[in-house]
Amino acid sequence: MKRLFPARTVLLTGAALAVAVGVAPQAAAAAGPDADAGHWQTLSCERGQAAFWEPLDRTPGIFLQCDRPDDAASAVTTSMMSTRFERENAIAAQLQQDHDLTLSAEVPCRVGDLASVGGQFGQCVR
Repeated sequence: MKRLFPARTVLLTGAALAVAVGVAPQAAAAAGPDADAGHWQTLSCERGQAAFWEPLDRTPGIFLQCDRPDDAASAVTTSMMSTRFERENAIAAQLQQDHDLTLSAEVPCRVGDLASVGGQFGQCVR
């Protein structure tokens, strides 16, 4: 499945994802609660779409884009049945999506982070 990168798409490689998901929360906590704190700026997706983390299918990594729920689920399911790195991408996308379910626009964030905030495309800004 070839994926096009629309305007509201962001790519994270496996290394960047590891930093964004695994290291960043601990680093932010160590620096203090207000260090580099920002707020979520969100953009609504088109009608019938929401922001989803999806796996890349040709290289390691995941990306955030507005998509229909069925298409996003299909991308993850298809990648789960593919090569090793595609399965890893699918798992990373699902873990990030699950993590983002806990976010709301009021939750503090690290400037530059991206997330699906209440189904909207979110970027943390000052």
